[in-house]
Amino acid sequence: MEKHIDYLTKEIHRTEQKGFNEQHILDNEERELLLKWATENDSVDKYYDLLIQQFVHSSNFDTADHNYDVFIQPNLKQFNREQFLEIYDGIIRNRQCYAHRFGRLVLSL
Repeated sequence: MEKHIDYLTKEIHRTEQKGFNEQHILDNEERELLLKWATENDSVDKYYDLLIQQFVHSSNFDTADHNYDVFIQPNLKQFNREQFLEIYDGIIRNRQCYAHRFGRLVLSL
């Protein structure tokens, strides 16, 4: 399962010289299925890593707002210390995240 999530992360998100892009935003059914499989295979941290990547690879402000609402905010209690640091680092590296409406809130956590 961990290899599958790593594959999804690589295929869904790509970094280009000029910034971040997402190829696909996971929908609710995909997230539910991935969480189920990750739970069954003791890979829940990898699942949350994938959600974080969905947010930090946001390619515009609207997507960043949506991705924060869907991937970050509902899971704040689930993230471990390293994941919070990854969120923080991702926000700093991507203007679409730090300049969006919740950027200051997340950076203050």
